Amino acid sequence: MPKKVLIVEDNAPTRQLISSLVKASGHAPIEASDGYRALDLVKQHEIDAALLDQYMEPMGGFELAKRLGFEGIKVPMILITAHEKSDILIEAKDKGFLAVMKKPIDSDRLVKTLERLLR
Repeated sequence: MPKKVLIVEDNAPTRQLISSLVKASGHAPIEASDGYRALDLVKQHEIDAALLDQYMEPMGGFELAKRLGFEGIKVPMILITAHEKSDILIEAKDKGFLAVMKKPIDSDRLVKTLERLLR
């Protein structure tokens, strides 16, 4: 049974690329272009993992992770960011992210990281 992977990314080409990688690895991608839509989708589906873009309007990945925590929703999360600085890595870990992926996305690394999270 394919695992459901939520992809929250406001850049449509990046979101579609990630979605195609998730689908090619045998999982079911569920796409959202912003944090509010993602919250709705998480309430409608049992999500097995989530990839969240750090910077989105009106709600970025860190705020979405915080809201999921407030809702009592626990899901393994990967942060997607254009900035892989040490302070972002520390904040991501503090907010419950299990991995950080830097843009542009390394396809092989994404698939391997996702498989590790979905075990």
